[in-house]
Amino acid sequence: MVRGGGAVRRMVPASGAMARLSGRSRGQGPERTDRARRRFGGARAVDSAVLVPRGVGQLLDRSIEGFLHFFLVCVAVPLVFWIPIDLGSQLILSSNASPFADVAWLLTGIPIKILSVALICCFAGPWMIGGATDARAALSLALSKLLGIAVVTVLANTLLVGSCCLCPPIGLSLFWLVSAAAPIYVLENRGFFESIARSANLVRGWANLGRWLGLIGVGTCIVIPLTGFATALEDPEVVEQLREVLHVDGWLYDVSCSLLRSFVNASVSALFTFMNLAFYVDCRVRKEGLALRGQLDELVERARSGKSAGSLGGGRA
Repeated sequence: MVRGGGAVRRMVPASGAMARLSGRSRGQGPERTDRARRRFGGARAVDSAVLVPRGVGQLLDRSIEGFLHFFLVCVAVPLVFWIPIDLGSQLILSSNASPFADVAWLLTGIPIKILSVALICCFAGPWMIGGATDARAALSLALSKLLGIAVVTVLANTLLVGSCCLCPPIGLSLFWLVSAAAPIYVLENRGFFESIARSANLVRGWANLGRWLGLIGVGTCIVIPLTGFATALEDPEVVEQLREVLHVDGWLYDVSCSLLRSFVNASVSALFTFMNLAFYVDCRVRKEGLALRGQLDELVERARSGKSAGSLGGGRA
């Protein structure tokens, strides 16, 4: 395991959106970067981030670690928007206002998922490759990328839904090929169609497909109990039994269930986004030597500043 902030920074490319998120493009000094690490848990993350190829279990561990690390930003913030949507949907569905009300409220949740993707990519992206996140730059980038992520999401899901209707295996394959499109669009500052094309080129390969299927499969097994429990709370028989046992009024039970469903929605969306982000980084490590490119960037930076490149290996300047 690599220790020390300097050792890890040698593995992080210092260009583009990733450099802005780490605070280096604006000439921020080590003091400000250290404050950002202490505030958002980046210092602890740097100690454990090693850019090496990971198996399914390691990718899942990294995803869960990121989920817990950035819980307040990437789960609690979307949760604030999920709660009123869930409450409103229950009111509309209970009143039978429209036969299409459930579809309308389902579509209403899409913008919140887009917000979750933007926050996770911007705040956790640098952390995933061993760097620290500049909070102000990450928030600014997340807000500026919302519309673009929406376009990428719509394009990807249009291909997915259309192919699933024709042939489910083709739909699953497209879902895998576009899995890295959102991280690429945010972190590499590419265009809509270019992000989708690069995603397909980056993740292709039978070995990558196997890791992706394993990661998504295990993640699905983890969230099924949560989603199943939240769904069971809507069953009329379960509702009556719980009200009798807990001795709670109808409105209090409905609000409590709404809070639970909102938490499950926010958590599931965030966890799968973290898994796609971890998979994207792993593909770059395997195919593009992300760690080696970061070391080369650091060597060039030191050479330009007049420092001895031999000091990276502990040699005499």
